[in-house]
Amino acid sequence: MKLINNIPVKPYLILLLVFICISCKKDEENAPSVSNIDISPETPVLTSIGETIQLKAIAKDAGENIIKGKRFVWSSSDESIASINENGLVTANAKGTVRITATTDNISGSTNVSIEQHVSTILITPNSHMFVSLGETKQFNAVPMDANGNVVRNATISWKSSNIVKASVHDGLVTALRNGIVTISVNSGEITESFEVEIDQKTNSLSIIPEVATISLNSSLQLEGIANDALGNEIKNAEIVWSSSDESIAEIDPNGLITPLDSGAVIIKASSDGKTAMMQLTVENLDDLIIPGKGTLGINLTDNFFTLTNKLGEPDLNLPVAIIIGPNGSLTIYAEVYKKLGFTAFILSKGKLLSTDPIFSIELKAPFAGKTKEQIGIGSQKDDVFDIYGNPDEISPSGIHRYESLGIGFKFDSDDKIEVISIFTPAAGNRIEYMNSISTFDYKKLMKEIDLLKD
Repeated sequence: MKLINNIPVKPYLILLLVFICISCKKDEENAPSVSNIDISPETPVLTSIGETIQLKAIAKDAGENIIKGKRFVWSSSDESIASINENGLVTANAKGTVRITATTDNISGSTNVSIEQHVSTILITPNSHMFVSLGETKQFNAVPMDANGNVVRNATISWKSSNIVKASVHDGLVTALRNGIVTISVNSGEITESFEVEIDQKTNSLSIIPEVATISLNSSLQLEGIANDALGNEIKNAEIVWSSSDESIAEIDPNGLITPLDSGAVIIKASSDGKTAMMQLTVENLDDLIIPGKGTLGINLTDNFFTLTNKLGEPDLNLPVAIIIGPNGSLTIYAEVYKKLGFTAFILSKGKLLSTDPIFSIELKAPFAGKTKEQIGIGSQKDDVFDIYGNPDEISPSGIHRYESLGIGFKFDSDDKIEVISIFTPAAGNRIEYMNSISTFDYKKLMKEIDLLKD
């Protein structure tokens, strides 16, 4: 027995070791040489930062035969763009292209790997909004992202509104234009995301027209509630709730129409979206005494259109009935008819009816129940009129028995009862001047023109 390094070894073991070493050397001398290396997949493309792909390297000899059992060393030309581990797993780090190389036995093979971030989704903030004023704007932000949630820098973004009449959009800035619901779309590459915005004006301020009014019993008054949003735009068809502080004096319907029930004062309140407005209303039991040359129901011939509507409310009918041509201009005649009262006021205007235009004639019919101090009213007998006032100065073409100096006239029916009473300015010099006017008009001619229109 021999000793190797002072360790006893049997002779036959030494012979076995020598045989093995000789065999290994012969295998190495006979092993094929690596001629080239193939990498698959070839020139892969990654579309997200953080995405990975497994590469595989295959060693081949000069005859393109695969050589098994080779170990490879992997490397990246720029690990800031893509890195690779010892097993050939590539990880995308940034946009760009790198060269990946596999080496064994001093032979290398390589391939290009491209990182091209593709938009997979678009993050929109905020993803909804309620606009409460026309003209209101809101900035929305869109961030394109890849499949792993990384921001895609410098991606092209486009915005679109489904209804440019209701809302416009420019670079994410949405402007409310009209009430409604609009879809805003954002596109980047092949990806489109969308969200909805709603435009619903809310009342920021509320007013009532008129703010103060006095009306009579048996009349009515239509109120107008005007609601505005925070930017001052009027809200069309705003929902307004009306109420009266005392419904025993005046009621108001959902549309703002006041019906007086008794004399007194009330506060009318309008409410919309938590905002309120109030107006003062006085209901008067107006004196229906007919005063020739002056008026009745508290309406005088010296009053104007504003006073008329303030006391009696809005008329049932408002009609332009004639245009009178004078030497230096023209006047338009409007009839303001209150059917429930049996009261019509004729207004003179230079064109479009203004609140300052004056009353120059009043006509009374049934159901008007007022009388003169001599107790002459609708339904009185013709003989009673003649007994009190005498013979008329003239009878107009429409049958009005006119007492020019008193400023009153009467028309009789087939039973000689009064069916129409006319109140007008006494004919002082037979002329009337309108608002220090453009011209003067022949008063008798003017009254006859109006008289003919009444039929």
